[in-house]
Order: sequence, then C-alpha cells, then structure tokens
Amino acid sequence: MKRFAFAFTALAFSAGISGAAHACSSGFIADTLCKWNVINQETAQAADALHDALGNPIEKGVAAALDTYVAPGAGGAYLATQGIGSGSRSSAQASPFVQDSRAPQPAWTPPLPQLGNLCMTMTGYYPGPFTPVGMPCTAYTPWGLQGGVVVN
Repeated sequence: MKRFAFAFTALAFSAGISGAAHACSSGFIADTLCKWNVINQETAQAADALHDALGNPIEKGVAAALDTYVAPGAGGAYLATQGIGSGSRSSAQASPFVQDSRAPQPAWTPPLPQLGNLCMTMTGYYPGPFTPVGMPCTAYTPWGLQGGVVVN
C-alpha cells in the first residue's frame, strides 16, 4: 500500500510540474498518460468519456476509502469538489458508498452494555444467566446462597 501511495504521489507531482498550459483531457489519469505520450489526445478524451459514462468508479472508490479510513463524510466532500452528484459533470448520481454529509450525525453513540454470565462471589465464580456486567447477582455455592457481582 505504501508503494502505491508513493507511486501515486510521484505521478501527481510529475503531472503538476509538467505544466497545465495544455490539457489533453479533463481526467487526471488520462491527462497524465497523454502528457507522457502513452496515449494520444483522442484516446484520452474517449477514456475520460467512458469513465464518466460508467459513473466515475475511480472517484467513488476514492470516496469510499476516504469515508472508511479518514473520516465519515470525507468522501462526500471529495465527490463535491470533483463535481460528482451536482450535475456539473456527466454523472448526476451520488455514490451509493457515501453517506449524505448534510444529514445530522449523532455526536455520540452510547456503547452497548457488556453482558456476562459469571457471578463472582467470595468463594469463586459460578455460572448464571447473561446479565449486564457489574450488576449484583446471587449464586448457589457449596456454602449456601451467596451474593456477588456479574463479570465476563
């Protein structure tokens, strides 16, 4: 993964310093390959049109990765900067992988209670029904009925 990130950074840097005076295509990868004379301008424009017709899968993959590894909603912001979903490019559909960043996000989600089925008494651990950890419990021990606390 580090190699891929390094190669992509080098590709972006070299495309940036090669000058923006003449662009072969509106897409980054097709434009870079055209500037490196790997493909010609017509092929670059055709590749960019095909990418737009397919619904911009590269941008949507990047957006999904941003949502997963950076922060929820970062992918939506990336798609907005690329003009995807706003109608400014040929694809007017939003990514199914990205949540709507305009929707209110919960500030904090309470954790689910941990459940345990062991009652810890002064004489040991005894099995019982699943109950939230920390709740008082009673267990039948060889020394009679004893109180304790539920643990995992």
